Amino acid sequence: MPVIHAEAVTAAVQSAATLWAAVIAGGAALLSAVLSAVAAHRSGRWTQREQWWQRFTWACEKCISREPGASEVGASVLDALIAVPWASAADHEMALAMSNVIVDHVREPAAPAGVVGRRNRRRWWPA
Repeated sequence: MPVIHAEAVTAAVQSAATLWAAVIAGGAALLSAVLSAVAAHRSGRWTQREQWWQRFTWACEKCISREPGASEVGASVLDALIAVPWASAADHEMALAMSNVIVDHVREPAAPAGVVGRRNRRRWWPA
């Protein structure tokens, strides 16, 4: 029967412990990298949504502008915002509803003087 020396056993145990420590450290680093990537992705999506909202409000304000050409620019931007693939379904519905309100306002004939029509009831619309 071969004799096993204590130093050999100690070296083998230390090697195994070193190996497991390296495996655990590598796994922790990999997990940390994955969690960082997920956080960065979420942050990027949030930033995109925030920029979409700023562009949407700007486009709506331009759509109702009385400046020459500003209304057309606002409508073009609003049309482009409706088509972005990363906006949520609720964002698409809101943009479509707002564009429908703007189009309805443009198509609605002006009410005769003294008559309160739909156009006159909209306090947010410039007089």
